Amino acid sequence: MNDLILLLASHPVLETDRLLLRPIRLSDAPDMFEFASDIETTKFVFKAYKSLAETQSIIASQFLAHPIGKYGIELKENHKMIGMISYNRINEATRTAEVGYTLNKNYRGRGIMPEALNQLVETGFELFKFNSLLAVYDELNSASSKVIEKCGFKYLYTDPYSRFDFYDEDRLVTDVFYRLTKEDYTTK
Repeated sequence: MNDLILLLASHPVLETDRLLLRPIRLSDAPDMFEFASDIETTKFVFKAYKSLAETQSIIASQFLAHPIGKYGIELKENHKMIGMISYNRINEATRTAEVGYTLNKNYRGRGIMPEALNQLVETGFELFKFNSLLAVYDELNSASSKVIEKCGFKYLYTDPYSRFDFYDEDRLVTDVFYRLTKEDYTTK
């Protein structure tokens, strides 16, 4: 029996010096709505939320109903939830996953996202025994490429015309794929 999902479920909270990566709660709706309703924050990740009620519904259906590998990013200093980070498309058989994240624009430029992603990477390889982690971003999202490269991910390929933009249905997005393998992680 593969114990990856059990292992993920057994470790719902990860911690860094400044951050708690913890399950998202319904009470996080106001903090989440603050950044998830902002097009500048969400434009490369998902369509902005329109209301607090929609945010609560999304928390219930996507984070409470399916919490495995999904974390709210909370600042320890003020207990504010300022972003989300997750393992997506977890494959138990191959022990692989894709990482995804978003951060309130008011907290950018402080090294928070590399700190959170490095914790996800370290825990992923050390505790969860992943074989590889994939990161995908819209080629126009240069901030995401910097975070991914800072955390040791290596360029794989570029996929033109991979999907439609969340806001401009006439724009086809070129996605860029990066991977970090357990071998790359251990030699990093």
